[in-house]
This record gives sequence, C-alpha cells and structure tokens, in this order.
Amino acid sequence: MPRHAQRRTSPLRRLADGISVRRLITALFGLLFAVALLAGPPPASTDTGGLRPAIGTSHPASPTTTPPPAPAVKPAPTPFPGDPGDALQVVSVVAHDRRATTARVLLWQRPAVGQPWTLVAGPFTAHVGASGLTTHPREGFPATPIGSFGLTQAFGRDADTGGRITRLAYHRLRPGDGWSNAPRQYNRLARTGEMFLGRDGWMRLAVLIDYNTAHPRVGAGSGYFLHVAGGGPTDGCVALPLVQLRRVVAWLTPAGRPRIVTAIDAGRPSL
Repeated sequence: MPRHAQRRTSPLRRLADGISVRRLITALFGLLFAVALLAGPPPASTDTGGLRPAIGTSHPASPTTTPPPAPAVKPAPTPFPGDPGDALQVVSVVAHDRRATTARVLLWQRPAVGQPWTLVAGPFTAHVGASGLTTHPREGFPATPIGSFGLTQAFGRDADTGGRITRLAYHRLRPGDGWSNAPRQYNRLARTGEMFLGRDGWMRLAVLIDYNTAHPRVGAGSGYFLHVAGGGPTDGCVALPLVQLRRVVAWLTPAGRPRIVTAIDAGRPSL
C-alpha cells in the first residue's frame, strides 16, 4: 500500500471504539460524582452580587448577642432592728436589753416597699413591761412581746368627730368595756369594765397591738396596747405620754399598713 494512501477502518471497529470512549466518559463522570459526595456541599455564599434576593428566599441568620441581665435592685436597708414586713409606717420600739423597762420610740415611713425609710418623729421614751421584753409572752407575765405586730384598732374616751383623732378604726369607750382573758372570749373586747374605768388615764387613748389576735391561743398573752403612760413600767404594754401618743395615733393610717416593731439592740443608745 502506498504511504500516502489513507487507511480505511471497518464500520465494526469504529463502533467498538465509540463504545469504549462512552464507557470511559461514563466511568469518569461516576468517579467525579463520588468525589463530590465525599467532599460535601459547597459552603453557601452570602454574596448576592449587589442584587436583591428573590421573594421567599431567606437570609442567613445574623449573629446576635444576649444583653447581660439587669443587676438586681437591692431593697433599702432598714434603719431599725426587726422585720417591718410590708408596712409603710413603723413605730420602732427598741430597748437596750431584755430587762429594760424603758425603750426608745421612733416613727418611720417609706413611700413603697423596698424604698428608703424616712424618720418622721422621735425619739420618744416609752415605758415597757415591768419584766422587760420577751419572745415568749404568756398570761400574767408583765413583759412586752418582741416582734412585729399590726396596729389596726384604736380606742379612746373622746368621740372621734371627722377623724380628727385617728384614721384607724376607732372605738369610743362605753360603760362596761374591757378586755377579756377568759377562754371563750380570749384576747377580745368584752364586758369586763377595766378599760372604761381607765378612760381618764391609761385608756384615754390607745391602739391595740395585734399580738395573738388573729387566732388567739389561750394563755399565750392578751391585752397588749400602745397606751397613755402612767408614770412607770407596764403589764406588758408600750406606754407613751399623752401628747406624744396623740401624735402617733393621728399619724397612723390604714393605707400605711402600720406596724409596731419591738426589739432589743445593745448597740443603740440607752435611755
């Protein structure tokens, strides 16, 4: 055959060669696909090329920082010993020790629970129980209960016309009025007479100290009042001179949820 002559390929050989190429291409694509699966999807790009994303597409979440929590607001310190509860008005009665028969009285108020206290009046000198103060009051033991107690009910000799005496509930004494320590009426207003008899003295003006009054326990102590001083220690009540007591009783108001807080504090000045 001459060198310049073109070699002819049979149709069967060309067909076989085409099949081999296709198989090679198919195998190559299969290999590339397997590599892509092993490599995982490409990272999503946030570059929109300056174009607005199509409606319905979502933006990648942007990192957010959680603001630190606000610091807890500490309630204002209580400038007197004892627990005022939710009271906005407090008559603070502080003795130097448990055997003291006199105590220091200060009037405190605040606009809301947790707010600072303001001194309203005092100090006044009060007489307390002849046996001092106690955490275990009992009937017949002349000691003033230690603790925090409501002041809700006033008593007195005079008519309280137009609330000029007090804004608390007020009971004008009537003949026969007294305070019972009998089991059936324990620590309740009763017809025993002694309060009416004292209307010109110790019961001219008074406020009941709400110790053992909600659910009275017989023998646990009864008849504790903030009342007019008689010149010496009491049977367990807290007693102030009439002028000072009038000021206290006129200041008290139900909205102030008033309490009397009796306590011992050796660090306070002695009276």
